[in-house]
Amino acid sequence: MAYIRTHETTARRNGKPVKRHEVVWTEAATDANGLPIPGKKRSRQESYTVYADAQARQDALNAAKRTPGGTTALAEQKKAAMRTVRDYAAEWLTVQELKVTSGAMMPRTVVVYRDYVKNHVLKALGDRAIGTITRKDCQRYLADLHASGAARSTIRLAWQMLSRLLDYATHDGALAANPANAVDKRAQPKAPARRPHPMTAAQVAELAQAVGERDPLYELLVLFMCYTGLRKTEAQGLEVRDVTLTVGPKGVDGGTLHVERTKDRRKAPGADEPQWHTGPLKGRPEISDENSRRVDLPAWLARRLHDYLTDTHGDSGNPDAPLWPRRLRGGHHPKGSTPAARFDWSEPMDLDGLHKRVLSPALAAMDLDDVRTHDLRHTFAALQLGSGKHFMQVSEWLGHKHYTLTLNVYGKWMPADDEAGRNVLPDPTAQPAKSTKAQTVTPLRRMG
Repeated sequence: MAYIRTHETTARRNGKPVKRHEVVWTEAATDANGLPIPGKKRSRQESYTVYADAQARQDALNAAKRTPGGTTALAEQKKAAMRTVRDYAAEWLTVQELKVTSGAMMPRTVVVYRDYVKNHVLKALGDRAIGTITRKDCQRYLADLHASGAARSTIRLAWQMLSRLLDYATHDGALAANPANAVDKRAQPKAPARRPHPMTAAQVAELAQAVGERDPLYELLVLFMCYTGLRKTEAQGLEVRDVTLTVGPKGVDGGTLHVERTKDRRKAPGADEPQWHTGPLKGRPEISDENSRRVDLPAWLARRLHDYLTDTHGDSGNPDAPLWPRRLRGGHHPKGSTPAARFDWSEPMDLDGLHKRVLSPALAAMDLDDVRTHDLRHTFAALQLGSGKHFMQVSEWLGHKHYTLTLNVYGKWMPADDEAGRNVLPDPTAQPAKSTKAQTVTPLRRMG
């Protein structure tokens, strides 16, 4: 049975010595596997400054002797609850990194999670014992996010990090329930509405022509992104060997892109400079071989790619060279003129930087400030569906995990059928009655 042992400490409060109340109990000793060692016991204790707290703990331990796991499970639960949020955050992020190795999560996602945990969760609650986090603490955390003036998407993701971390601690036994779930659902941030902003074919041509004044390579890249529908990281991951061009009697008449990898420039934990990291595709490997997919090239784009690889690409003989090269800064140019672009053909192009320095000014001049890099992919889907291409084929080119995702996002760009909006069911005309067979049996007449 647990008992309380009280003693005076050297500390004093109001001239009187401060007392400590130790709850002491004995339980079966266990080996490295957690199994009890026959005939052996061990003594454990917990210290409290308030006698009522010690008494409540004594009662809980005595009651736990009659439950599975006994006092050991109860003591370990309290030990877990006294660990800091920072400790649990490190464990949770390690679990997310394991998901990357199994292919269940993209590497960039873990980088984003790590940044949000560091900049929001740990900054607000990092040194708190996780078992002391309450619903009010979660509400205050959410209120502070709103008061900071952060973007809607930032608030939502920062809230998700806290909620998922507390879920992890709950499964570990440090919390009886996730206090974040007790926050009013109407107060919890929802996913921001991100509307696609696809461009028309005329706008694509205008944008390509505008950026082509900086360098013809940019013009081709804009056309390539809008007419292949690749994600940013997929385009960065393309290499020379991933382009297959077909040649007919009149020259190049088509081609195929083999999309097999992503490349993302990010800073790894502990690294001083960002590095390029290669990863798997996002999407559904069940519709393609070895988590890759093929995208058809229109004949005109295939011909322009052929000319680019033949006349412009600085390392087209190397199959491992990036298809789109990294832009180098600087370069000599007359005062007041735009510097000529210089490229490093050994590294991929950073499309975020391209959008910031090249595409964004051109889009602003066209009054298309809302168009992001990802909207070039939306443009491909809208143009394909608007031309009558079947949504399942477009979904496979896009690499969507489910066909329904293509319909949900791009359904309004599918051409409407005039008959589809009308009730044209035919008149349920009654079928003619079935003819009866001629009677061939003469009924017998009653005699007499």
